[in-house]
Amino acid sequence: MAENKDKKIKKPKKGQNIDEHGCIIIPPPKTVGNKDHFQRLNYLYQLGMFNTLENESSISMILSKKYMHNLDIISKKTKSNMLPNTKRTICKRCKRILIPSKTCTYKMENKQNKHKEMNPKDETFVITCKCGEIKRFRIGLDRNYKNFYEKEGTLSEVTGKKDIFKSK
Repeated sequence: MAENKDKKIKKPKKGQNIDEHGCIIIPPPKTVGNKDHFQRLNYLYQLGMFNTLENESSISMILSKKYMHNLDIISKKTKSNMLPNTKRTICKRCKRILIPSKTCTYKMENKQNKHKEMNPKDETFVITCKCGEIKRFRIGLDRNYKNFYEKEGTLSEVTGKKDIFKSK
């Protein structure tokens, strides 16, 4: 009898939609919180990208780094996280936007042992910034891997906009 009491099945409340797996379907929010912060962060990112792409002078590169530094500080103070795709385009050491053959170099590495052949599961994507910072991404393990925000059905696809920032 004690076992039957512990295994009570909860019935859904009225007005809740449940899919075939038993998950409650929640409609996406109509508005994004801290919209003004996101607009400011987006504007700083666009300014940094523009200065990096258009002008090759040292002044514009310094200005671009300053915009990225401000973007980092503001996102931390407002607790607004950037999407992983956006984070990957910024160097953590010098706050420079990583653009191939302009501010960084890309290459594929496959470390192999002396007695073994090259294994495609050991492939690493390496990004080297001009400041010397190296980012390594292991892509050989699962080439079809997608993080949460790249999967179908996330909030950015539901709203029809591809936001580069999300709120905590």
